[in-house]
Amino acid sequence: MKRVLITLAIFLSIAGVVSAQQWGNNWGYSQNITVTGTLQLQNGTIAVVNGNNVYYVPALERYIGFIEGLKEGTQVSLEGYIAGNSNYVQPARITINGKSYDFIANAPRPMQNYGRNNAQYGSCCWGW
Repeated sequence: MKRVLITLAIFLSIAGVVSAQQWGNNWGYSQNITVTGTLQLQNGTIAVVNGNNVYYVPALERYIGFIEGLKEGTQVSLEGYIAGNSNYVQPARITINGKSYDFIANAPRPMQNYGRNNAQYGSCCWGW
């Protein structure tokens, strides 16, 4: 009886770990989307508005002041990923005033670029 309970506990633990895994790519964002519209502030979040469609792009908030032309009323073209039926977009590329900014190619990935003597991201805190 004790072996059966231990085996069942191990099986349930493994099943819990497998079910907790995120399946898919781009951190849950699966559908590619391309939107051209006007930047607006909607519900306290940066959004691209195209007619009656509103696409929230909260990732752009960290670039205010760093990307020239990133202000309300600017016409933009946005390429990115959208999660399911939501209207939140993870940007891959945005074009403002004819200049493109690529977010995916320049972004550090989890557990990447933290090696020895990495000049771009600085040396790691473990003294490598």
